[in-house]
Amino acid sequence: MAIYVQETGRSYENPVDSEDYNKTWSGAEADAANVPNGYQITYEDNGPGGYKFGKDEVFYIGERQETCVAFCASERRTIFRFYSGKLRNHLYSKNKEVKEDEHKHRSYNREPRQRGARYFTTLRDSVSGTVRLRSVYNSSEKNHKLETGNGGGENLGYIWTSESNANSSGLLVTGEAIRPLYHYRHPGDSKRGPNDFYTVNPVVENNLETGVSGVPDCNDPRGEEYRYQGIIGYVTLTPGPRAIARYEEIGGPQSTGLVNRSSWYDWVSDNDSNGNRRPYGTPYTIMDYLKDRDGVPATSSRGWGNSVDLLDTDAYFEWFYGKNGAVKAAVPRSINFHDAFEGQFVFYLYDTSYPWNGPIYGINFFETDAPCLPTSYRDDSTPPEPTLTYHNYNYVIRQDAWVTKKTTLFVDAPDLTPGANESFWTAGTDDHRIFFRYLTGSGFFKIGERINGWMITACRYFGDEMNCGYMELSSLQQEGQGSAFTYGQNFTSANNGVITVLAGYGIPNKGAFWGVFEFPKQVSYMRVEIDKNALIPQRTIDEAVLQAKIDKKGRVQSVKIINSGKDYVNPQLSCEFPEVLREQGFADSGSNVDEFFEDDFSTKVQLDVEDETDFKRFDKKVRRSASKISNKSFVTESDVNGTLEAAEFKAVLDDNGSIIDVIITNKGRGYSPGTRPKVLVVDRETGIRKDKYVAEGMNPYEVEIKRSLSQFGNNDASANAALQADRDIILENSQLFNTEKTTIYPRGYIKMGDVNAEEKQKFCDKIVPGLCFQPDSGKGWSDWAQYYDEQALFGNLRGLDGDFNANNGMLGDLFSRSRPYADQIEEKLSNGMAGIFPGGCVEVAQSNLYGVRRFFDIPCPYQSFDSEGNELLYGWMPYKYCASKLDLAKVKVSIQVDGDVSGAGAAVNTRFMNWLKSLGRPQLTRPRKVPKSGGTGDEKTHPCTNGDAKGRCYETSSGQYAFVPLGGDENTFDYGLNQGMTELDQLETWIGSGNYGTFSPFTWTSYEYSETTTTDPNTGQTSTSQSNTGNFTGGAGWGTYNSVTLNSCSGGKFSNDNWHNFVTDGVLTVNSGYDNSGNPITANDLCSNPPFQGCLALNEVQHAAIAIDPKRINDDNHIEMGPYEGSMLWRNYSTGSARLLDETLNNYGNPYFDECDITFD
Repeated sequence: MAIYVQETGRSYENPVDSEDYNKTWSGAEADAANVPNGYQITYEDNGPGGYKFGKDEVFYIGERQETCVAFCASERRTIFRFYSGKLRNHLYSKNKEVKEDEHKHRSYNREPRQRGARYFTTLRDSVSGTVRLRSVYNSSEKNHKLETGNGGGENLGYIWTSESNANSSGLLVTGEAIRPLYHYRHPGDSKRGPNDFYTVNPVVENNLETGVSGVPDCNDPRGEEYRYQGIIGYVTLTPGPRAIARYEEIGGPQSTGLVNRSSWYDWVSDNDSNGNRRPYGTPYTIMDYLKDRDGVPATSSRGWGNSVDLLDTDAYFEWFYGKNGAVKAAVPRSINFHDAFEGQFVFYLYDTSYPWNGPIYGINFFETDAPCLPTSYRDDSTPPEPTLTYHNYNYVIRQDAWVTKKTTLFVDAPDLTPGANESFWTAGTDDHRIFFRYLTGSGFFKIGERINGWMITACRYFGDEMNCGYMELSSLQQEGQGSAFTYGQNFTSANNGVITVLAGYGIPNKGAFWGVFEFPKQVSYMRVEIDKNALIPQRTIDEAVLQAKIDKKGRVQSVKIINSGKDYVNPQLSCEFPEVLREQGFADSGSNVDEFFEDDFSTKVQLDVEDETDFKRFDKKVRRSASKISNKSFVTESDVNGTLEAAEFKAVLDDNGSIIDVIITNKGRGYSPGTRPKVLVVDRETGIRKDKYVAEGMNPYEVEIKRSLSQFGNNDASANAALQADRDIILENSQLFNTEKTTIYPRGYIKMGDVNAEEKQKFCDKIVPGLCFQPDSGKGWSDWAQYYDEQALFGNLRGLDGDFNANNGMLGDLFSRSRPYADQIEEKLSNGMAGIFPGGCVEVAQSNLYGVRRFFDIPCPYQSFDSEGNELLYGWMPYKYCASKLDLAKVKVSIQVDGDVSGAGAAVNTRFMNWLKSLGRPQLTRPRKVPKSGGTGDEKTHPCTNGDAKGRCYETSSGQYAFVPLGGDENTFDYGLNQGMTELDQLETWIGSGNYGTFSPFTWTSYEYSETTTTDPNTGQTSTSQSNTGNFTGGAGWGTYNSVTLNSCSGGKFSNDNWHNFVTDGVLTVNSGYDNSGNPITANDLCSNPPFQGCLALNEVQHAAIAIDPKRINDDNHIEMGPYEGSMLWRNYSTGSARLLDETLNNYGNPYFDECDITFD
């Protein structure tokens, strides 16, 4: 079949294709939406058959025929797995989301947690070797169970009864695996009922029975509470090849050529009652439609106009496209697309195996019997008129002869955003790139890995509905260029990830493009260090979802467990901000810092002591006090004030780490009454740090004391003993004062480590961010007198040295000033955060901010290692963005296909290419003016659109419509008289040179004469005389003809190549038109039943049309088809931008790729 869209996918559903845009609004729903009962959304200027927002297709003109193009005999259903930790129940459904009216839907989350993850697929219809699979719900147990065979419950499709049945069915895709669906069951307990669980891969699950023969053990058996029940059946895995039957509506020629046109219009006979040929259009005759007359082009050539009452829609194909319309239908008229929306990532995979949908060449001409007619007639007889016979020959390249050699795609995005073109990629035959899909749920290819002799330089994978990705390939000079790929070829990565190749280097008959257009916006973002378990591609934790209910007093009344999650160890619960604080703005940097204050090494707390020694770290007591908010009153930057006390909770976990209960230990206050804020759940990690308190400040004093003590004593034993006692006291007290403090503190999943050295954010006066702490260090802890007894320490020295006080003024002054110093230090550290920072303001570090015009340009998260070999993961978080004001953008896409007919043999292919090259250069077919609406005979067509292409639609059968684009350039060619070609030149494009006898032009005329009979009065004899009346027939196009005779054939072929010879050689088929169902009409064989026999001659060649320019046979001796172009309209859509923001937050970086240039495991 023709070029078609083999696969396409989008990162989110087209909003205009959603249920709300297509359903019938009725009842309370209609009342709520303020629309009439029975209302349906319609679009202006878009009648039946049109597509207001376009249609994904390769558009060939003609009546569309629905054709299955992929997985026709094995359409599948995708089954998703959901889990409710609250109910301890697994649910299996063919729906992507649990319906709102079923099973307390909000308590279920999809498993696995990766976006768009499928679990397994079933067959939609029953085939040999399968059995029906049903999901049955037991309301008393609150448990879903899968059962096979007939019965109630949700029909999930059909699964294989054995692995051998699946493998022998012929319905598996190349390289696809079949897996057992294992069944386990939890018996339940006093709190929750039993749970039936099904898995295709026990290894990655937990809490399953181990040691079962033939069944792989799970990696985390825990208590082995789920006991093995058996294998329920066999299923295909996901993610994997798309396995949903795809149907394409492909246009094609119909009702043209040698067809019966009698029902098209209320024709009149060619001649009037007197036998005279009627003047043109008074009214229409069949010849007025077929043949130029009286200097007026045929209706079939110039169009009907707006005043013709057509009786049959079979007339529309030729009405719109002319008698050379079959050739126009042979190649794509345009590449069409459904409109895309802001931030919607798309991909298209095209099959170009056979790009033809009609004849490569067609000729239609009139044969006349004028040479057989008399050249005169009596005035009382019927004038002779030539009889014209219409002929049509169409030549179609056979599908088994055509071989596509190369597919090339081009994408040109508008220059509205820097780098717009760089966000689109193509995978054609010559591109050093492949478009692929994973067949396994684990393992991956990484940068630097080898594949098919190439080195991978980039590898990205996009999930959701698409589940495909691409690799950039490079050849190494020392290794040479890699090998060509083939469609469906499988490769395995170093860690056992398996892919199948869909398009790219070396694959001739597939082509793909993918990418996204974003409207220019302003986006700022920052780099963060993230916990490795938070990365979406690696994450296994099932997140809990909790919701608080606030009473009338603004206190937490209760907490509802929507989803209990699992794998938590020590979760910390926190109720989200009251709205009054949230209103201060999205992503305020004050809310982006860690939830604790980890003192920064660049922050210096100055002590007012003589040597200005810095305190660089806090005391353990300070850190403990920092965990409480001492000042519950707040004033925001907008002068909103109030009182806030954070609610406190304690989570109760089961053995699986699921939250099964929440205890409210402090109801808090200040929340918005009646609201239901989220209760955030964080399984905090902890860090350990060791600090000395005032070590640097003590050092100079210790040095001075030891120096002084070392100068005395001499040989006096008692003095030395006293001095040694002093040294012991000093050492003991110094160690007490400078004991290293070990602190265990909580860490969040996200750290802001990329700090700007200059920028700080200050919170002054009473403006306190909701998450800021107010530490209180207490009193008396910094007075040296609390640690040292001055008389005991220095008394002996003073006795030994009378000048001690004078020589050691610094030491003497230390204790006298210790108390005032201590008071100043403690005043700062006991006045909250504002007391610590200069000027009474709380300073918060600012991250370095980076700016881009698109979310697409935000980098992917990446991995690194520190100097000790520890793995570090970094991501990117949006700070704020401003949306674009633009509405629309057009992305241009084109496809070019190169090929030949080598399927018929190399020698035949060479001859055929030489035949094409021998033809003259044709002219581009002149645009044909399509009638507009408003005519009296136009009621059977109506205005419609296909995206931004305007057109006319008409009904071809009940509920089926054909779309006709209005205007635009033609993309096929014609050999016509208007380009200086003679009738003989036109004929030779069909029959070839040297395959006919003499070619002689003639003009036939027949004159009218009158006869006069006279009788000779003398003899009585009669005589007849004739005189020319001046009237004649012929000579106005009807009487002009060319006498030509085709040469005889030998072996079914002419002596020189022409189109007919390649029918015999197996390259072409020939027909004389297409019926109203699009079926070809059998044509006469030129050798056994040629035209122009006897006294018949060529009257006129109307069209000698060709679908491609034969002068575009390239150096590889391939036909170049196209490029065929189209435009994809992108619409700005605010929800699309919001989705990008959400996905960027979820992915910790680029919102489009689930796997992004991984460089190591």
